[in-house]
Amino acid sequence: MSQDILVEHVDHWLVISFRARKLTDPQAVHHATDAMLRELSSLPLRGRVVLDFRKVELASSQVLGMMLAAKREVDRRCGELVLTRVGDSLRELLRMTRLESQFVFVERLRDVVGQRRREPALVGTGSRGDEPKWIDSVS
Repeated sequence: MSQDILVEHVDHWLVISFRARKLTDPQAVHHATDAMLRELSSLPLRGRVVLDFRKVELASSQVLGMMLAAKREVDRRCGELVLTRVGDSLRELLRMTRLESQFVFVERLRDVVGQRRREPALVGTGSRGDEPKWIDSVS
């Protein structure tokens, strides 16, 4: 596992959390992308993935490439990809590049993880302080 990401398996979901506050350095984005793709390379058919951007406050346009690479890898396996806790700067980048419609967004991680029924993910309106306790216990 890389220091750039944190990977957890929770309720049949692979949760990949980005650990950097700023994903603007090209080398840091490259390392995070490589680490994420290594994890996704072992994703089973119909695997379910959450990319958690809780700690990311600022992101460069290279992060869009990273997100599209994740989407391609998950789609190749007929899986499901959800983005959660996407900050304003990254959301604005997605909107400006018209890529926002390519992804499913959920505000709270618990709106995805912990769901026993498979339902379509919806955009939430909750605050960022309402995550499950297990995610907050991880440094």
